Amino acid sequence: MVNRRILDPIIRESCALGKGYDSHIRRFEKPCNNCLEVYNEKNRIRYQNNIIKERERSKKYRENNLEKEIKRRKEYYIKNKEIIKEKRDKYRKENPESIKNFNNARRAHKKGSKHEKYSIDEILTLYGNNCYICDLPIDLEKPRKVGVFGWEEGLHVDHVIPISKGGGDTIDNVRPTHGKCNISKGSSLI
Repeated sequence: MVNRRILDPIIRESCALGKGYDSHIRRFEKPCNNCLEVYNEKNRIRYQNNIIKERERSKKYRENNLEKEIKRRKEYYIKNKEIIKEKRDKYRKENPESIKNFNNARRAHKKGSKHEKYSIDEILTLYGNNCYICDLPIDLEKPRKVGVFGWEEGLHVDHVIPISKGGGDTIDNVRPTHGKCNISKGSSLI
């Protein structure tokens, strides 16, 4: 809880006129920048000190005002469509592994299979750097994207039992493989 005695003198002395934010509001004036900054800082501190209560309050508001919230989100999306698209594209470019994991999780969920989070490092630590299909070493420096020069020797992560055949997206069901081996295997069970 914020000690009001500490903040009140700051709020009162924040304005060059010695008024403070509340005084501006009572007089139907636009608060000056100093008063506004102090007021915002006070609210940030209050929110941080009561973060659990504030999140519950926000959640309850959203639940009670669902139509309003949906309308607000739609309007925000329409106004900021280009900015949202740029951020989404930037995130996808910077985080291809997390996008791949998301897509695999979605596919597994649609098929009713299991999904667990894993990373490329975990797979390589557990199963090594050799392709599980041809047992030759994988060049980790080569590109992973199909069609880029050298992708055939690059690292791909293959589902031993494909998701399309009911296999889960779990670390027990994935193995490191060459790009070419993975593509040639397709959805077969070897």
